[in-house]
Amino acid sequence: MLATGVRPERDQRGSVLLVSLIFIFIVTLLGFALFNLGTVESRLVRTSETDARVFEIAQTGVERGLAALRQTINADGSWASGPAVICDGGTHRGCSDGAFHPAATSYLSNFAFDGGTYAVEFMQVTAESLSVPCTPDPSAISDVNAVKKICKDLMFVRATGTLTNTPDGYSRSRTIQLLAKAAVGSCLICGGITAYAPTGQPINGNVKIAGSVHITGLDGTASLSLGGGAGQSNSYADLDLASLQRLASLPLVCPVGRSCSGSSGLVESLGATLKVARPIDTPAVTLSGGASLGQGGDQTYSADATRTGKGPLDGLFVADGCTMPCSDNFTGVSLNSNAFVDGNTITKPYPGTPPAFPRLTDAWDVAGVHYDHFACPQGSSCTAPGTPSTAEFFVSRAANVMTNPNTALRDSLGSTSGLTDATLPFEVPVTFVNLSGATVSGKVCWDRSNPTLPAGVSTPPAGLPRRTLEFGAPDCNTATAPSNPMLLYFPSSTPATTGFNVQRAGGPTDYNFRGAAMVVTNGLVQIEEIWQSCQTTGAGTPCQGHLFPRDGPLTVMTTGDMNLGQGTPNIDRIMGLFYAGGTFASQKQTNLVGSITAFRLCFAGGSAPCSSGGNVPSFFEVPPDSNNLVTTISSGARFTVVSVPRFWVECKRAPGTDLPSGLCDYRP
Repeated sequence: MLATGVRPERDQRGSVLLVSLIFIFIVTLLGFALFNLGTVESRLVRTSETDARVFEIAQTGVERGLAALRQTINADGSWASGPAVICDGGTHRGCSDGAFHPAATSYLSNFAFDGGTYAVEFMQVTAESLSVPCTPDPSAISDVNAVKKICKDLMFVRATGTLTNTPDGYSRSRTIQLLAKAAVGSCLICGGITAYAPTGQPINGNVKIAGSVHITGLDGTASLSLGGGAGQSNSYADLDLASLQRLASLPLVCPVGRSCSGSSGLVESLGATLKVARPIDTPAVTLSGGASLGQGGDQTYSADATRTGKGPLDGLFVADGCTMPCSDNFTGVSLNSNAFVDGNTITKPYPGTPPAFPRLTDAWDVAGVHYDHFACPQGSSCTAPGTPSTAEFFVSRAANVMTNPNTALRDSLGSTSGLTDATLPFEVPVTFVNLSGATVSGKVCWDRSNPTLPAGVSTPPAGLPRRTLEFGAPDCNTATAPSNPMLLYFPSSTPATTGFNVQRAGGPTDYNFRGAAMVVTNGLVQIEEIWQSCQTTGAGTPCQGHLFPRDGPLTVMTTGDMNLGQGTPNIDRIMGLFYAGGTFASQKQTNLVGSITAFRLCFAGGSAPCSSGGNVPSFFEVPPDSNNLVTTISSGARFTVVSVPRFWVECKRAPGTDLPSGLCDYRP
């Protein structure tokens, strides 16, 4: 018998059972692991869903708070003072700038949403305490600093969302805190430079801009291309002394990243931003040759070394946003090299939907009354009624200077020769219907301080400067008020050459304007001489301490083109609130002081359809004063309420701890 060395089968029977048991054990472990993983994933999903729901509840509270603030600012003009309470427990409308207080139940109620609840709190803002400029309320003294006021138009909002019946381990609440700012909504003349042209560059050529810029633009073409030392700044640091003396000081702010104590460290700010809606398919903003957006560090005023302006812009909002280095939105732009902005970011998109160009012939509200058209000048798409009505506001009310029996206005401002040094003194009676519907008899006077006055021109009050254009009612000694200005209509049958015309003859000579007037024409507006608000220093003189535009705003609007300092050199300044339904052009080294809204703006070195050549002008934003009639012209609500992006924060806190009475941590 041979030996094979193979064990009998009965020796292997137990190994099969062992392998099977091990396999079953492993499968069981995997099953438990998968079950636990599914449980964890389920908890994570539920946690995520719970957090999202709680966040939405908090966000609902924020939206309710902002909506209520929007109604309040449009009704009362201030969040610091007014007839009704906003909060419970504070000293100013129930609120305070020292701590958050809950919304008053008479202000907000019914805090339930999506199976949860939310609580809304407000805290007012001390003027000069943030990097955002505000309008101080003169009647609201700060609770934290008795020498300062509370802002009319800034308010911190905090909303806490809570989801009821949440199991242990899940987020029961989340809190959002933000800074709400009242901003001018739809407006005819908003402040800053506003351009809309859908062909060619809306802002064409080089210009120095101190203030905000808003461009709607179009795809395929850059909206802003600056070179040759042009750029955008955020204060009056480069403004000449005579202009500076005619303007109120800008709001003081505490720059980002700085701790300001008292007045130390504060700087003046225009709150300047750049907003460009389009293009989104090619770079929208191009810088070259030393041009910049904003400036690095504080800027000492060249005309007054005791004053300092903010360097960086408050924000850049371009196209659909971008990721660094943002070459899809910018060409030649380098952060902190030629672009200086709060938060060190150029990535933010244009906010909201670009508005349509505001036409004079559009429907507008004026001082809360709706009109089918603001103005229907000659040759426009609408016709003004024979008597004032809600069909049209301006032309039916204004004094028609071209049909006035006294031809002095027609033969000067309304002619091709224009108002000049050679224009003899005049006193022209006019009649118009004011905002209240009352018929007003007034007068327009020119150069009453001329030592040789013709018959029919009255003697002026002592101290009135030479070559002053006055608007008054019942006569030129009583200047018309900014809230109810004189309305003057200059219709032109030759709109390419005449409309409203100021020209140099000799000079340069200072031309002044006194009193408030609003001018509308369908023709060419030309101002080619120094044009400034009247200001005198002598006690009892007619323009003593006057500021622009607070005391003497002149608003000039045309459905056509406008040339300010287009062809005449050595024009130190041109002041006013300007609107052009066509092309605005300025191509000399002139300081343009005020506000400009135009379909297209042409500056030095522009390209077609603008003319080329010229010198770089400077523009200094002066927003319309709140007492000016032009600020009441709106399409719907006058103010909107926006969240200031860099002040948005989610308040983090440990379980079981309360929110602080003041601000949650944020990056200012």
